[in-house]
Amino acid sequence: MNPKTTTYSNLIFKTLILCSCLIMSVPSECFGINLGSPEQDESTDPELITCTIDKYGIKFLCDPHWTVQDINGNIFVTISKNPSIILTFAKIDSKIAFTSQISFQFLKQKNLYSDGFKMEAINFAGKNAIKVKAFSRTEPNMRRSDYFLINDSALYGVLFSAYPKESWEDFKFVIKKIEDSVVFTKIDHPENRKE
Repeated sequence: MNPKTTTYSNLIFKTLILCSCLIMSVPSECFGINLGSPEQDESTDPELITCTIDKYGIKFLCDPHWTVQDINGNIFVTISKNPSIILTFAKIDSKIAFTSQISFQFLKQKNLYSDGFKMEAINFAGKNAIKVKAFSRTEPNMRRSDYFLINDSALYGVLFSAYPKESWEDFKFVIKKIEDSVVFTKIDHPENRKE
């Protein structure tokens, strides 16, 4: 086989692998997002299964047909395209070390919410968290329900949005199931692994 043919074959193979990852409705191993149903029980809808996000150590219920993307380190789960219902998992660069440091002023400075947003201290994913109910600052017709918490010494956001805001009512039950299912597990950092 001549070298040009070998190079061309390798290029086609790599392209096929990349396209396969992009075509899948939920790109599992490509983005460290895995689907599996061993933890599913009869109390959940049959179409919801346990999904994991390895890099954040998160498990939650999802539908295998939802689109999942890793964009700039944030995980976006598209529950519905029209209306737009999005779940985002974000690791937030911040010096905050305790949930009690997440203040009204801190959230206001983030410029995420229109005036009049509400925040409360709650338990979420088995941890102390701050829940924010609000409308988006940049898109007033978007309703948001966001959770901020500390895990593994880092600030995380678990963020739900609905556009238009009236569509929240149609999805509130599935959003509640997802909220109730979110669990942070121990992250296995590569530097801690034993060979």
